[in-house]
Parts: sequence; structure tokens; C-alpha cells
Amino acid sequence: AFLLPKTKYLLTPLLVHRLRTNMFVLKMEQASTDLYDYMRDHLNPQKCLQACRDIAAAVHWMHDHGIAHRDIKPENIVLHDGRWKLIDWDFCSPLEEFVHCGTEAFMCKHAMTKQWEGSPADSSRRADVYAFGKLVFCIIMATACRQFIEPYKKLMKMFQSDYISSHSIKLP
Repeated sequence: AFLLPKTKYLLTPLLVHRLRTNMFVLKMEQASTDLYDYMRDHLNPQKCLQACRDIAAAVHWMHDHGIAHRDIKPENIVLHDGRWKLIDWDFCSPLEEFVHCGTEAFMCKHAMTKQWEGSPADSSRRADVYAFGKLVFCIIMATACRQFIEPYKKLMKMFQSDYISSHSIKLP
């Protein structure tokens, strides 16, 4: 994480300090909130749409630089200097090294990834895009929860599903 190139899309550590063989401390710049807390406490659909744009740009930037994040989720997105940025580089690795990992609710099932054709880099990209799709879905669910969108129960069922196409839903 410390060696990632500087960019406006990522909030990388200022300092990494080893405490023990298997324990590190990261010093980070202060962010005003993460997307999880923001959706819970302040939810503004326009700001959430901006978060989607910023994170889509961040994922695109990472993939263009040969990096897979592997753990895209609301808790790993922070608001820093007016821009939503990715943090938490525990699972980050080169695109060419596809690893099935991340937070369970945001990662593809192993059975699904085994069916993917193409290179390991293609699979790494797909896994990040899948997690980004789940992130967008979280925002839709949070919006539904706040009565901006009605069919919350159907949305929750879709989020917990492997394939959204198996469900039908009519949004207002």
C-alpha cells in the first residue's frame, strides 16, 4: 500500500510501521467519514451518486495501473478533501495474480469465478467490478431504507442473490 503511486483517487498510508513480524501500524490522513457511516447518518442521494463516480474512476485508475483492490465496500471508501477515495489495501495485489478474497457480501462466489474464461487479470477486473456493483446496490438499498425508493425487501433479496437477473423488480 505504501508503494502505490500518488493519485487523487486513493488515500494511501503516510507511514507504515512494523510493530512485530505480523503486526503493522498505518498512519493515514484524516478523512471526514466513510461511505458506510455516511449512508447511515446523512444519506444524500446526490452525494452517493458522486461516490459511485469517484470510486468508478478509482477502480478504472487502479486497473489501468495493473492493480486489483479486492475489497471494495462502503467501509473502505472515505470522503477526503471533497472526493470519495478507496482505502484498505490488505487484499490489494497485481491484476495478474487473481486471488479469490475480500469481504464475503461483496465478493463473487468461488463457483462463479471458476467458470470465468480469460486471464487471471480479467478475473481480477471482474471481481472488482462485481464488488463495485454490490457497492452501488448498497447505496440503492440505503436509499430505499430512507423511503426514497419503495421496494426495500425485493432489493435486499436481490443483494443477497448471486444473480440479480433471477429477480424482477419495478422501480418507480
